[in-house]
Amino acid sequence: MYNRNYYAQVDDAMMKLWKDFGRRLLRVLDGTMRYVLTLPIRLYEYIYDTISGELESQRGSRIRFQNLKRDGHI
Repeated sequence: MYNRNYYAQVDDAMMKLWKDFGRRLLRVLDGTMRYVLTLPIRLYEYIYDTISGELESQRGSRIRFQNLKRDGHI
């Protein structure tokens, strides 16, 4: 015999699980999109810092070289 109450409880439990799964999936997608959208900013900052560090290093080398020339060590 078909037990309506039992299957109603099973359907209710499954709907709760599906809703929970949907919420978790949306959180994962939201986090993934936030991560992906910040990648260009992170790439720009990495390139900018790398170039700035290289320019600073070259400037320091140039200053040391000028000091050596001025002091007569070269």
